[in-house]
Amino acid sequence: MFNRLKLSHRILILVVVPMIFELLLVARVGQLLKESELEGKREAHSHAITSQINEILRNLLTSAGGMGAYVVSTEHKYLDRSDTDSHRFMTDFDSLENLVKDDPALLARVIKMRAVAEEGVVVLARIKKIVKEDNRIMAFAEMRKVSPMLSTLTAQADDITKEQKEIEARGSQNQEEHREQVHQLLMLGAVLNVLLALVVAMVFNRGFTRRLRVLMDNSYRFAIGMPLNDELKGTDELVKLDQVFHKMAHVVEESARKERAVIENSVDVICSLDADEKFSKVSPASLTVWGFEPWELVGKRFSEVVFPDERDATRKAIKDLIKDGEDRQVECRVVKKDGSLIDVLWSMHWSEQEHSLFCVAHDVTEQRRVDRLKQEFVAMVSHDLRTPLASIKGTLSMISEGVYDPNSEMGKKRIVDAEISIDRLVNLIGDVLDIEKLEAGQMSVDEDIVSLSQVVEQSVEAVRGVAEQNKITIETTVAEDLDDDVLGDNDRLVQVMVNLLSNAIKFSPEESLVKIEIMADGAMNEVRVTDKGRGIPPNNTDIIFERFKQSQSSDGKRGKGTGLGLAICKAIVEAHKGIIGVDSKEGDGSSFWIKIPRYEDPEDLRTNAEAKALEEGQSAKVSNAADIKGGPDSSVPLDEPISQRTS
Repeated sequence: MFNRLKLSHRILILVVVPMIFELLLVARVGQLLKESELEGKREAHSHAITSQINEILRNLLTSAGGMGAYVVSTEHKYLDRSDTDSHRFMTDFDSLENLVKDDPALLARVIKMRAVAEEGVVVLARIKKIVKEDNRIMAFAEMRKVSPMLSTLTAQADDITKEQKEIEARGSQNQEEHREQVHQLLMLGAVLNVLLALVVAMVFNRGFTRRLRVLMDNSYRFAIGMPLNDELKGTDELVKLDQVFHKMAHVVEESARKERAVIENSVDVICSLDADEKFSKVSPASLTVWGFEPWELVGKRFSEVVFPDERDATRKAIKDLIKDGEDRQVECRVVKKDGSLIDVLWSMHWSEQEHSLFCVAHDVTEQRRVDRLKQEFVAMVSHDLRTPLASIKGTLSMISEGVYDPNSEMGKKRIVDAEISIDRLVNLIGDVLDIEKLEAGQMSVDEDIVSLSQVVEQSVEAVRGVAEQNKITIETTVAEDLDDDVLGDNDRLVQVMVNLLSNAIKFSPEESLVKIEIMADGAMNEVRVTDKGRGIPPNNTDIIFERFKQSQSSDGKRGKGTGLGLAICKAIVEAHKGIIGVDSKEGDGSSFWIKIPRYEDPEDLRTNAEAKALEEGQSAKVSNAADIKGGPDSSVPLDEPISQRTS
């Protein structure tokens, strides 16, 4: 149970339990001291009562004695003493009553004593008067009455005094006992403190220090790569810390494993060179990239794999890197084992501590080729950009020349077409700038039910201005009873058709015809754009759909193309789970086509499935009926109605 507690709770218990014992001990000592104080007060109170009674008796006896002497000698000094003492003991009775006011029984006894004393005072006053009348015989007779009163008072006083002395004795005894108990408790507390300190130390050592040593040992094992101790059991903070440490060690080990895997499986060559520029370690990628086994390169100078014409410049760059102590990238050509050359970009880091040069050699041959193609692309004026602009320009020119009235229906329609072309242009520019999406397969498609006829109509309107400028006629044919709905992105499909139509217009001679056909092809809908251009050589029909590729380097009788248009079309069509292709004969025009899966309404699919099941059931019934009638010549004319119903 204790081991399941959190460390903070354990420490709290180890602190609180001794504290509780200490508080109980202090409380008991305080109680005994308070009781001893009360006993002292009772003892002092009893002593005060006894003293007051003794004072009363003394004054009473002195007063009676003085009166007796006065009767005998008639000297006034004895009378004065008697009067003074009488007055004192009456005052003493007031003090005594005040002392015993909280004890009703004792107060009653004191009042009774006072009554006797007051009676005696009356007798003494009478004796005083008799003496003054010079009747000494009567005075002696009255004096004899004083003696019984004194005896009674003395007896009563003795009883009270005896009781008070017993109280004093008990108080002294109780105080002694309390002092002894306090002494014993203090000794017991000291012993318990020592024992609790030992217990706390043992528990703390067993529950904390021992496990802390395990954590310290784990840190040492982790540092030298040894397996860690088993995880601690429990739920406290040390256990959680140990669990986190194990997880951290596992993560670090996994990271190291992945790091080794990255190095071993990296497509780039990762290596290190010593101060003499010799390979000290080489990753396995050297075999696939350069054709050399790692062991073939270890010990070989770095310059031996560099193209001879670039060795001096590369070695100088390495020396400058080591001298400056800065990371640097060096590009050179590397001679592969088969003698071929590749462009390599070296990322280098000099470690003064390791006295080694760490390198990552990245093959940039393809990148450099693409860079060269991109440079050509930058030098071109993209027909994918020029076509919408030309269409917009044509529309604006016709409006400015008065061919179209901006306020007429046709003029407004041409302006709307121009706006649509601008939107297409903006979208196309975005696709060109984000061309890397093609390679990553991230071309976005917002799926909806789209009519290919409407797509073609929008596309034709988008290029109509260019077509009219080039005196090209566009003709659209839609197969009868065609369900031309597909699931796709209307804007993307329009982008494809605009590109295909733009190419057809671009490569068609003036006053020629561009045909658009929409038809079914099995489960797909096909759109085919046919022109009367010069056609495409057979060896180029596959590469024209790649990036930066054209049928001929000088393609475009009205300007150069980017080599991106058809690549974008291919990506869009494939994003629609479709295919794109071209049928062409050089010198006899081209026919570009796309095929997109036809949209099937789920309700229609369910109805077709039910009809098919019904047809299969009816066929089974026909077969059974034929068997019953005795031969294959028997038939039931059900096929035709079923066929008509399912078609």
